[in-house]
Formats: sequence, C-alpha cells, structure tokens
Amino acid sequence: MFSLLSLTIGSLSAIIQTNLKRLFAYSSISHMGFIFLGLTSGIIATRHDVSRNAYAASLFYLIIYCLSALLIFGVLLFLSKEDHEYKEIKDLKGLNQYDSSLAVLILISMFSFAGIPPFIGFYSKVSIFQLMIENGNIIPAIIAIFFTLISAFYCLRIVKNVYFDKPVLSNNTSLVFFSKTKYLLYANGIIIILFSLFPDALMNICIQIIENSFKDNYLSY
Repeated sequence: MFSLLSLTIGSLSAIIQTNLKRLFAYSSISHMGFIFLGLTSGIIATRHDVSRNAYAASLFYLIIYCLSALLIFGVLLFLSKEDHEYKEIKDLKGLNQYDSSLAVLILISMFSFAGIPPFIGFYSKVSIFQLMIENGNIIPAIIAIFFTLISAFYCLRIVKNVYFDKPVLSNNTSLVFFSKTKYLLYANGIIIILFSLFPDALMNICIQIIENSFKDNYLSY
C-alpha cells in the first residue's frame, strides 16, 4: 500500500515540476516506492528462492538508483557557476550544442532513471515487476508499470531540452572540458554502461550479498 502510494505521490508530483531539485526530490520518492515493492515481495514470498531474489532485486535497484542520481547531480554541480546555478529544466536547453559529453552523461542518467532499454534501469525495474507477478500481485504490478511510464515522461522532457531545444545564450559560456571532476563523471557513466551490458553480473553479486547477510536467519529455512 505505502509502496504504491510512494509511486503515486512521487511520479505525479515530479511530472509537474520545472525546478530540477524538486523534480529529483519527488522522483526519489517514486524510486523508493519501487525498492519497497521489492522488499514487500520478499516478505510475503513463501519460497526461499523468491524471497532471496526479491531482496536482491531491491538492492540491485538501490545501487542503480544511487549511480544514476550521483551522475545527474554531479553534472548539474559541474555546470553550475557562481553567477548561475542550473536550477530549472530550461537551463539545460541546448546543452548538447556546447558540451556534447555532458549531454551524453545526462542522457545515460535519464534513460536509466526512466527504465529505457538497454540501460540498466530497465533491468532493475523488470526484476521488480517479475517478482511481483511471480507472487501473484498482478494489479499492483500493472499500477507500478503505469507510473513507470509517467516517470519516463519527465526524464525524456529533460533529454528533449538538452538535445532538441535551442541553447540559452546567457548560459553558453566556456566550460572546463578536462578536469578531475569531469573524469569522475565519465567514470560514473562508464560504470552504468558496463552494468547495462552485464546486468546479470551485478544481480549475482546482489544475490550473493543477500545470501551471506541472511543465511543464518530467514533464508535458512
């Protein structure tokens, strides 16, 4: 119940925002709803393997969310200057025209948030949906899918501003093209891409962590 409420409040509140900080704050509420859906599936599961996979899926989702959030906030902090802070979606207009590398990093983060294949966010959401359906929670799964589509809208709106809108000339200032911070952002983006190419590797790590963490408790039955 509370998981679906988080999805509802987070998605519907984020879609009407133009301020980036508020948008991602409400978006985080929606993402926490997904994580709790996985945890709930693990609690109500009657089979050892389903319970284990549900907790692993929640951990998997949490890792991907953190990586994607670090990337987008890192880019926004990198872009912000003393005389101008990137607060609104419109501030990102035409970013691709004067720094295509940062535009690609935003695209990676937004596509992962939205769960667009083949990015890793798609696999994290699908793993939650599969577990819900496996536990017989068909209607909650359909509701979660519906709000995933809503979440995809505001993520794609940001990508649209970055790639298809004309740049805001006052923001079209010289950027630092090579810096330690930018290399860290590149590394973050590369990690997301690698996980997108090999999602099973990360899922297996999550399963192993869950087994090692709970082997003496409920997973031992």
